[in-house]
Amino acid sequence: EEKHDFILDEGMYCTYTYSGEYDRTNQLFYKMKDWIQEHNYKIEGPFLEFLLIDIHETKKVEEYITSIHVKIKPK
Repeated sequence: EEKHDFILDEGMYCTYTYSGEYDRTNQLFYKMKDWIQEHNYKIEGPFLEFLLIDIHETKKVEEYITSIHVKIKPK
């Protein structure tokens, strides 16, 4: 019986990872959604944002790394 804060469901994900300010995240949700639709996939869950490197690891904004994931499946 392992305890977890979060379990990522098995499956196929569309992922976008970027560095720098967080202010691009909302734009990227729309960009990813468009890409998913254009490539004949369907979104199966919520967009998930993971802050891999943030203010807790560095004070340099250019070193921040954010990863966005959304579960998808073919249409």
